[in-house]
Amino acid sequence: MTPENRRGRPISLISLMLFAWSFSQLMVKPPFSPKERDPRYFLSRDGLRLYYKEFVLKKEIRGIVMITPGIGGIREGDYNKLGESLSGEGFALYVLHPRGTGYSEGKRGDISDFDLILKDFRDFVKKLEEKHPKKPLFLFGHSLGGAIAIQLGADLGREIAGVILINPAYRYSKRSGPSFWTYIYYAFNYIFRPSALTVDMSGDPRKIRHPEDRKEAIARAKDPLIVKKFSMRYLTGARKIMDKSAENAKLIKKPLLLIYGAQDEIIDHSGSEEIFKNWKCSNKKKVILKEGGHGIHTVNMRLTIIGKWLKDTSL
Repeated sequence: MTPENRRGRPISLISLMLFAWSFSQLMVKPPFSPKERDPRYFLSRDGLRLYYKEFVLKKEIRGIVMITPGIGGIREGDYNKLGESLSGEGFALYVLHPRGTGYSEGKRGDISDFDLILKDFRDFVKKLEEKHPKKPLFLFGHSLGGAIAIQLGADLGREIAGVILINPAYRYSKRSGPSFWTYIYYAFNYIFRPSALTVDMSGDPRKIRHPEDRKEAIARAKDPLIVKKFSMRYLTGARKIMDKSAENAKLIKKPLLLIYGAQDEIIDHSGSEEIFKNWKCSNKKKVILKEGGHGIHTVNMRLTIIGKWLKDTSL
């Protein structure tokens, strides 16, 4: 039987296929394009255009820094202060928008295999090494990006020169965890609807006590570039990377700079202390910000320390 529309006209199979294709494209396209005249893109193994921003001020650079951001992606301008500071010191900063976030293509909030994100970053590292041969390359991970940076550090070994972690996500604070019945709902979706956008990671930002974190969370909740809802299989894949952080730390023989905010309401930093203790390389430094929270402001509070550590480590 041929499908019909409301007026009784037959709907062709080709029309249905075109509609399905158009819908699939909406799922992988970013909400809008960057304002830059000549935006930069990196092509993933499976053909997705992944956007990245670079901060390179000097022709002769000391080293390269690649950011692995937290869940949900990056707002426009999030790491501008860091990029301006480091490029002024002679370090090239690269900010890749992970697939499915920001200006990059990819299905929003869902992924069939979380390792695809790791492959994107590993391939991007190779691109940066080709672009800046023989320059030391540092990983810079924030929040979930911290767990990703640790995993990449364990995978890449000699290819990196060091790792910077900002509030790495290994253990979540009990205060930020879901209720019992929410767990039941999540379990149901994990079993029967693994690809459904189930979990709203933005929550209610008004409940955040730290003023800078609350301000940032409210702005992220309103920003279309930031992904808010995620599937259970996406979060399960991310959780597996997080759970390996302390053990992966034992495998990395490169210098570490760990910075975390004592007022962070999202991360339980007993996990950060465990990562620091397990870190294989003895050349490691820890900075605790007494008034610091979880967000980008924790990065901007210690730009001088980050720059000095990079210069000292790249000598």
